[in-house]
Amino acid sequence: MDIKYFNIDWISNNDGPGKRLVLFLQKCHLECAWCHSPHSQGECSPLLFFSGLCIKCGACVDSCTSNVHTIINDVHQIERGLCLLCGDCIKACPSSNEEKGALVLPTKSVDVNILYKKLRPQLLMLKDIGGITISGGEPLLQAEAVKLLLKLCKQDDINTAIETSGIISVKNYKILSSLVDTWLLGFRLTTNEEKIDGKLLKIFSESLSYLSKLPNTQILARIPVIPNHNTFDEYYNKVLELLNNNNIQNVDLLKYNAHTSHYYKAIGKDFNDKELIDLTNSKYENAKTYFLTNKITLYEN
Repeated sequence: MDIKYFNIDWISNNDGPGKRLVLFLQKCHLECAWCHSPHSQGECSPLLFFSGLCIKCGACVDSCTSNVHTIINDVHQIERGLCLLCGDCIKACPSSNEEKGALVLPTKSVDVNILYKKLRPQLLMLKDIGGITISGGEPLLQAEAVKLLLKLCKQDDINTAIETSGIISVKNYKILSSLVDTWLLGFRLTTNEEKIDGKLLKIFSESLSYLSKLPNTQILARIPVIPNHNTFDEYYNKVLELLNNNNIQNVDLLKYNAHTSHYYKAIGKDFNDKELIDLTNSKYENAKTYFLTNKITLYEN
């Protein structure tokens, strides 16, 4: 069975208990306006282009039979509608390889057993101080493949965590629940407009209720603090209600990532987030004050 992923963070201090290896899976059914990894949303990532690493040599132009690349007046342009994701330009580019560079196709589809052999040495090193976290995208969209991967981890007694939006059917969580030690549950009661989405709230509430009743399982509530999207009183009041109803007493508040525009530029999309960046610190402090005042502990790893 194959699994699709787009990145591996070999050691992280911010994605679950202790030190973690984080595997980022491809595909997400949501389109959060603040998504840090827009290239993770589809079945496969589009071609990433990092202009600062391009030496304008023209090797990609010569290698591409679809005429995707042009360099005019020392400006490298990409006609994305013509791109077949074949990777010929990456092979030709002296500034790129399969993992990183000026041109990157990050999505990889790999047999789960082969992937685990790649991950296992690092996981064994982290075994006594952390474990594996499977993130995304939305990992629950590849639940069967994730189940197989987690079974391999459990054979080595590796601590397991999954980061999820909670906005997916409970049946998907049931596939994995016996194999997960910690759920990193992102509270996304809106994905765009500055109002709670009733449909998202219903699905999330059902998922949270199910997960909170699982024995020997930790839930880490992760609340993104995104100015102009989810920093209003009604939102925080609903989050607090969900926390209290499900006996969750600590939260991990996540600041808006100031580097979000990085990947939008890499996939050829404009993304102006200056206002969000300017407001981030004050809105984050307001969120901290709200939850501490309501006797919710802020998570520290």
